[in-house]
Amino acid sequence: MLDHLHARDGQRLGELCERFDVSRQAVSKHLGVLQDAALAAGRQHGRQLVFFPDRGPIRTVHREWIDEFVR
Repeated sequence: MLDHLHARDGQRLGELCERFDVSRQAVSKHLGVLQDAALAAGRQHGRQLVFFPDRGPIRTVHREWIDEFVR
C-alpha cells in the first residue's frame, strides 16, 4: 500500500480499493495501521479524504538506520 501511495500522492480510499483484491474495510484498516505508525496521513480536500505517504518517518529510518549499514 505504501508503494501505491508513493507512486501517486493524494489517493482516495476508493482509488486504493481498486488496486487490491480485498474489501474496502480491509483497505481502510490497513490505512489506519499506516496512519498509527505515522507512515501515511489522510487529509481533507473538500469533501474527500485523501491519503498521502508520510515521508518524514521513512527518511528518519533511512538516515538513522540504513545509512549506517551502507557506509
